[in-house]
Amino acid sequence: MLASEADLERMGIELVKTGRGGDVTFHGPGQLVGYPILDLTRWGQGAVWYVGSLEEVIIKTLADYGVNGVRDEKHRGVWIGDRRLPQSVSGSLGM
Repeated sequence: MLASEADLERMGIELVKTGRGGDVTFHGPGQLVGYPILDLTRWGQGAVWYVGSLEEVIIKTLADYGVNGVRDEKHRGVWIGDRRLPQSVSGSLGM
């Protein structure tokens, strides 16, 4: 991660360390986060396919309720309307 813990604190970003492996994941304001656990080999696909499929299901479900869910090509996940990761935050995180 390019931002120091002091920089994150100044920006109001809480850093939570876990033992799940992987790199840094940012969860922004208003973002709903879910981590289903399943065996992707049953579909013969990988994590990127699964995340894209999950995003699509969420977007379609939101649309059923009249909510505009969108993707942001730079930041995985589903965003509501034009809520995006603020440039000041994404730049500070080296994204």
